[in-house]
Amino acid sequence: MPAPESDPSPDFTEQKAPRLSNELEAALANLEDVARTAKRSSALLTKAANELEKRAKSGDLSSLRDARSKVAAAGRDAALSATRAADAWPWPTEDAEEAYLERHYGDELTAEATSRGLRLYPYDGGWSAFPVLIRPDARGRAVRIDRKRSRAMRPSAILDLVVKARKAKPRQTPERFIEILYTGYRGALGLSALERNLFRENTAVQLIEVYRALTPLPDSSKDYSIEEFKRDIHQLNLSGVRATKAGATVHFSAATGTKGGGRGVLTVIDDQAQPHQYYAVSFQAVNR
Repeated sequence: MPAPESDPSPDFTEQKAPRLSNELEAALANLEDVARTAKRSSALLTKAANELEKRAKSGDLSSLRDARSKVAAAGRDAALSATRAADAWPWPTEDAEEAYLERHYGDELTAEATSRGLRLYPYDGGWSAFPVLIRPDARGRAVRIDRKRSRAMRPSAILDLVVKARKAKPRQTPERFIEILYTGYRGALGLSALERNLFRENTAVQLIEVYRALTPLPDSSKDYSIEEFKRDIHQLNLSGVRATKAGATVHFSAATGTKGGGRGVLTVIDDQAQPHQYYAVSFQAVNR
């Protein structure tokens, strides 16, 4: 990583912002190194100060001068290490840092993923490492991995969390999700409680309308995003689970809604970069 410019009055313009493909990762690795150096210098200063205290307590004048010199030297080293640690960040302002994250964080994340043999795909303002969704927030200096918000932004650290999340047991099982989907489906139809009990027809409803029925409150979509809903739809479709506990069977249809990626079409990118489109859902209730 190049050393900071020594100009006493540097002009921190956008053109001077780092542009290496792994600049954030490299900057954090460098900061780790200088922090460790500062810790070692601090430990040596503490050791020298303890020795000086010991000599002063006993009144050992023959070694007092040498002890004082060692404290002074260790103090200078510690001060220099502290200054280097404080100056070891290549973005001089919060705005410069945010601008870099906005424009280049995705490049770093995908490059780091590629080096690990993990494929990330752009997906609704973030990335997908199916079934995990990754959404960065440059202004908030955070990354959301599915529903979990992480203040860690180091690409290698984020990918550690992504790999862990991919191996974890899904929070939403297909058996649970089909019940939720059925509730939203009937809510989207606007049926009364009695009508729901009598409902028999295999009526198709746009999935986007089902999602709206499941997230009616203004902030509820923050707790359950449309990206998560799409992911859950695809996982249900892959699972082979087709019936609710009450016996209502689900059917997903593309019909003409997916031609050309029309309005209301929900697209999911799998781990092989293949798009899967969903448009409508219907349930066939059991005959009573």
